[in-house]
Amino acid sequence: MRGRRFFYKGNQERTHHIHAYKYTNIGEIERHVAFRDFLCEHKKIAEQYGELKHQLAMQYPFDSEQYCNGKDSLVKKIEDEALKWYWTVR
Repeated sequence: MRGRRFFYKGNQERTHHIHAYKYTNIGEIERHVAFRDFLCEHKKIAEQYGELKHQLAMQYPFDSEQYCNGKDSLVKKIEDEALKWYWTVR
């Protein structure tokens, strides 16, 4: 992804990953923080997201593109809700 660095620990059994952005890329930083904070406050949605990720990881263990495509529509829906929540409710 342009403007981002992505690092991870572990090979096939990844244990950590980090998204790093240049400090001037406020929009992307805010989007990720809002998404994270929203999931922390909305446990049921976080569980649904986690279940989908687990299902996709089992279905596409070596195909990250298919994995990402499979969660794309839910991620966009959560992002939309998260950004509204981030700027109005929190």
